[in-house]
Amino acid sequence: MPGVTVYDARPEELYKCESDTCQRIIKPTCNTTGDLCEYTYTYGYGGDDGRETTGNLAVQNFTFGDDSEDTAVKGVVTFGCSSSTEGDFGASGVLGLNKGNLSLVSQLNLGRFSYYFAPEVNTTDNNAADDFIVFGDDDGITVPGNSGGSRPRYTPFFTTGAVRSANLDLYFVELTGIRVGGKDLQLGGGGGGSAGGSLEAVLSTSVPVTYLEKNAYGLLKKELVSALGSNNTEDGSALGLDLCYRSQHMDRAKIPDIAFVFGGNAVMKLQQWNYLYQDEDTGLECLTIPPSPDDSDGLSLIGSMIQTGTYMIYDLHKSRLGFQTSDPPPSQSSDLPSNPTSSATAQPKPRGVAVAVVTMACFVWCLVVLNA
Repeated sequence: MPGVTVYDARPEELYKCESDTCQRIIKPTCNTTGDLCEYTYTYGYGGDDGRETTGNLAVQNFTFGDDSEDTAVKGVVTFGCSSSTEGDFGASGVLGLNKGNLSLVSQLNLGRFSYYFAPEVNTTDNNAADDFIVFGDDDGITVPGNSGGSRPRYTPFFTTGAVRSANLDLYFVELTGIRVGGKDLQLGGGGGGSAGGSLEAVLSTSVPVTYLEKNAYGLLKKELVSALGSNNTEDGSALGLDLCYRSQHMDRAKIPDIAFVFGGNAVMKLQQWNYLYQDEDTGLECLTIPPSPDDSDGLSLIGSMIQTGTYMIYDLHKSRLGFQTSDPPPSQSSDLPSNPTSSATAQPKPRGVAVAVVTMACFVWCLVVLNA
C-alpha cells in the first residue's frame, strides 16, 4: 500500500510453523522444520468484495498511548506481519477487537474499550471531531457534540440464540424494536430472533451498512415508503441497495426519524447520516439498511454507518454495550445536501459505503469466524 511504513521484523520476532503458538492459533500444515508461521485472513464481506492480508505471525512489545503516561496500555502482542494485501483497507493495518484468542482485546486482557467514528460534515470548523479509540477506562473522555451532558445507555450483550452459540467470538445484542416517525414497529422475529419477537444482531465495524432480518426490513420499508411515496422509488441495485429515491425528491420530502430499541429499553436515536447515502454519480439517495441475505439464518447486523456519531462502549466486565449519541447539528433540516461539496454550513454529509478504519470482527454471511 503506497505511503505505508514497512515494519522489518527481526528473525527472532517471527514464529516458526512448528511452534505451539502457531499450531494453536493458525493450525498450519508444515512442510519443512523451521518454516515461518504463515497466515491468510479475510475481512469484511469476503470473496470479490473482501479485503485480504497474508503474512507471517510475529511477536513484539506494544505500547498504546503515551509511554510516559500512567494511562498507557502495554503488553506482549502476537500480531500478523503482513507481506501482501488485497483490496482497499483504507488504513495501514487492522485491529481485531472481538473475543477470539488472537484479538487485541484478549491479548491485553481488556475489560473495557470504546471508540467514536466522527460523521463527515461540510464545515470550515478546524476543531471538528476525529475518530478515536480508548483502551481501558474512559474517565475524562468528552463525547464530541454532547453539549447536553447525556449519559450512556446500556444494553446487555445477547448471550443466547442458536447463531450466537455457534459464534462465541462476536458481540451480539438484542434488537427489540424499531421506531419510525415515533411509531413502534412490531417485530415478528425471524430465524435469528429471540423469544418475544426481538432480533439477534451482531455488531460489526468491518461492514458499513446495517442488515435487518427480512420481516423486520419489510416493516421498516413499508413505513418509509408510506412517508416518502411509493411512486417515486428508483432502482438502486447498482449500488447494492434496495430502497432509493432521486435526491431532488428527497430534498422536498419529510424524512421520518428512525430509532433502534435494544434490550433493556436502550434507545439509539439515529441521524440521517446513519441510514441515508447520497450517491453523486447516480443522483440517488438510498436507505443503507437492506434486508439480510438468504443465508444469514435470520441474523441482523449493526454496521459502522449506524454507529457513526455515537460513542460506543464495550463493558466486558459487566457484559454490556453502552452508547452515547452526539447532538444533531444545530441547523439540521430534514434533507441532506444534494451537492455535499458546495456548502460550508455544518450539515451532515452522507458517510458513504466505506470501510471504517478500525475493524472489530471479521464477519461474513457464512459465519466463518476468524479470531482476528
